[in-house]
Amino acid sequence: METTRQEILDELLLTENPILKDVLATPSFVQAVKTGNPKLTEYLLSDTIFPQILDIALTDKCDGLTKKMISNVLSFLTTYSKDTQERIRNNPLFLKFITEFPNTKYATMPNIATNYSKIVETTIRKTNGEFIKDLPDLANFLINGMYYFAYEELFLVLTTEFMIPFGVNLELIIEFAKTIHNEHGLGTAAIMKQMLKCKKDLYPFFDNPEVVSILLDEAIKPGNPLVSFETFQVIDKISNFSRNKLTREAIDSYYDKFAFNEHKDYVQAIAITVFKRFPDEYVNLLFEKSTLSTLSNAISKSLPFLDHEKLIDLNTKFNLVERILHTEICKTNPYIWTLAESLYGVSTLITPEFKQLHINSIDPHLKMRNCAYGGERPRDDSSDYVENESFEPFVSIDIAILSDSSSSDTSSDEENDIGGFENVKFFAKLAGMDELTESIETAQKVI
Repeated sequence: METTRQEILDELLLTENPILKDVLATPSFVQAVKTGNPKLTEYLLSDTIFPQILDIALTDKCDGLTKKMISNVLSFLTTYSKDTQERIRNNPLFLKFITEFPNTKYATMPNIATNYSKIVETTIRKTNGEFIKDLPDLANFLINGMYYFAYEELFLVLTTEFMIPFGVNLELIIEFAKTIHNEHGLGTAAIMKQMLKCKKDLYPFFDNPEVVSILLDEAIKPGNPLVSFETFQVIDKISNFSRNKLTREAIDSYYDKFAFNEHKDYVQAIAITVFKRFPDEYVNLLFEKSTLSTLSNAISKSLPFLDHEKLIDLNTKFNLVERILHTEICKTNPYIWTLAESLYGVSTLITPEFKQLHINSIDPHLKMRNCAYGGERPRDDSSDYVENESFEPFVSIDIAILSDSSSSDTSSDEENDIGGFENVKFFAKLAGMDELTESIETAQKVI
């Protein structure tokens, strides 16, 4: 009769002084750990074998072992078998290894650091956070070890899933924020973004002028655009949920310290989003056909935050209203629409010509941009290619069917008649197709 894998392991454990390497090499080892095999558990926790288990997982004393064998050791130390996990946790040698590990040379070895983090996380989860009490210096160790991904991940888990046992407070967040200045500051910013995404209860600790100032000190530094960009994104998130006036004041105080011309365009864009201000001359970028969209978009979105005095000053410096009135790209540039809308909110800047432009062009453009439905699809959805295609704006229209579609509409409001004359005339006028507009008006009169 053929011997099963489990029987092979059982027979091996019945021999006198079985060799650990042989036990770890058995195919059924992981399954036996999951089921809490009592013979295997007794063997692995014995006084002679358990020290070897801890050495393999938390030191570099694993000569002659394959990666699979080392993985099997880790599967035992991170088992979710309640009884086995409790026996491991209550073993004095286990606690000694875990508490002393941060002070060993192995704490700076990435593979072993990963093993440590997995073991600690599993033990904390199985004790609902109680095990954290046995590791009073864990927070400082993880903050100082942000050079390693494993420690970053463990810190993220503890701050978002075990806030109270881990003792998350303002002091902890401030110390964590300071690691943004390390050479691995990019990792700090990434972890912060995840923390704020996963746990809204952390908001009050980040909504603090000291925390924001620490982050801004790094964000405004030139030379490391990725760190600046990621850090500004964290600050932008804080700014969006902030309820602390001092936080907003701290952000505003850094505007003059930020040297725009020393940073990449995408960093400038996120900085403008955070500060909600931009250098005066940047308003000219909205009129350029080839301007970078992310930068123009940030400038455009900051316009509603400018007060009337600032808008008047910009118009005086750069003749904005006149340029809007006479620019050819006014009908196609959405950033100019937003600029015009902001300027139109200042009564002293409204001239008869500007008012007419706003009514006939700017306002319709903004309504179309902001609505859920942007126009009728082409008749033939099978292809974007049209033979002898002209470059005039597309307006799908069939005058012959307008009267039918119009008369069948049950709405009494002609302006809401999606299939009728008013809608088509609106889009034709919006597209600058004057001849088509006149044809529609003539057809309306005839009908």
